[in-house]
Amino acid sequence: VPVPELSIGLSSNQINLMWATNNASGYILQQNTNLETTNWVNYVGPVNTSNGTNDVTITPNTGSLFFRLHIP
Repeated sequence: VPVPELSIGLSSNQINLMWATNNASGYILQQNTNLETTNWVNYVGPVNTSNGTNDVTITPNTGSLFFRLHIP
């Protein structure tokens, strides 16, 4: 089963994360502020689903924020 691809885009000072819903069953969006740690936490904001795509819009703050799709 192919791993879903996480895409990122920038629009009007907001970050858009998108991934296809097919082959994404069981995957959870996670975030971390430091890639040198294992402190990944599940994203708790809204995830919109439309036309076969999951979409998250985030207003960036200062500092780094990393995302991944993870299957427990």
